[in-house]
Amino acid sequence: MSLTPDELSHQSKLKSALQADRSAHKLENLAAGLVGRLLGISIAVAKSGFQHGGDAGAVGQQDRRFRLE
Repeated sequence: MSLTPDELSHQSKLKSALQADRSAHKLENLAAGLVGRLLGISIAVAKSGFQHGGDAGAVGQQDRRFRLE
């Protein structure tokens, strides 16, 4: 599947915006937001520090058990 010139432009802008910040915070929030929207649930993003192997997840919400790393 080839991207249109307009889609390539949007992709380039998104890549630049995500890479402009050296912290992983924006990418972690984006990933959690996209997966949450896809599944129709809210996904909590952990604060910085040790997270037992996951930066985000829906553990405990309606008996769901997954984490995003």
